[in-house]
Amino acid sequence: EIPEAELLDFLRSRKGKLSGVVVSGGEPLINDDVDGLIEKIRALGYKVKLDTNGSFPDRLKRILDKKLVDYVAMDIKNSREGYARTVGIKGYDVSTVEQSAETLMSGNTPYEFRMTLVRELHTEDDIISIGKWLKGAKILYLQHFVDSGDLVGTGFSGVSKSDTEKYAEILRKYIGKVEIRGF
Repeated sequence: EIPEAELLDFLRSRKGKLSGVVVSGGEPLINDDVDGLIEKIRALGYKVKLDTNGSFPDRLKRILDKKLVDYVAMDIKNSREGYARTVGIKGYDVSTVEQSAETLMSGNTPYEFRMTLVRELHTEDDIISIGKWLKGAKILYLQHFVDSGDLVGTGFSGVSKSDTEKYAEILRKYIGKVEIRGF
C-alpha cells in the first residue's frame, strides 16, 4: 500500500512528464471513496482513465456523472450465461456488470470493452451471445490470453489467432469496432 499523500507527492513531482493516470486494481471501485482520490489527481492537472470489471455500477455512474474520468475500460469476462464459469463463482449475479455496460453505452464518456479470450472458457456460442448483449457498443478489444504463471487455476490457454479473428468477425455484426490485441 502506498499512502495517498505519498502518491500525490509523486504525481506532483512528475507534472510535465506524465499526462495521465490509470486508476486500476484489482477492482478500484471496491473503494467507495475512490472519487475523492480521482478528484485530487484531476486537481493536479492529470487526465484519468478508469479500469473496472463493472461490479459497482452505482459508483461507476456517480464517477461518470461527476465527469471525473476521461476514459473507461471495462472488462467483459464472458457471455452472461458463461460469467459464473469464467469468474469462478457459482451462481454469480451478472446484473451489476449488465448495469455498468448499459451505463457506459448510454453515456458520453469515451469507453472500451475488452475481453481476454481463453480457449477453455469461451465458445462460439458465448461470442454470439456477447455480441447480442453488447449490440450497439462502440468498441470491443479481444485480447490474447497469456498464462503469467500466477493464476488461481491451471490448464488455461489462449485462443488461436484464427479463432480470434473468426470471433472478431462474428462480433462486428453487433459492435461498431472490434479489434484484436496481443498477437
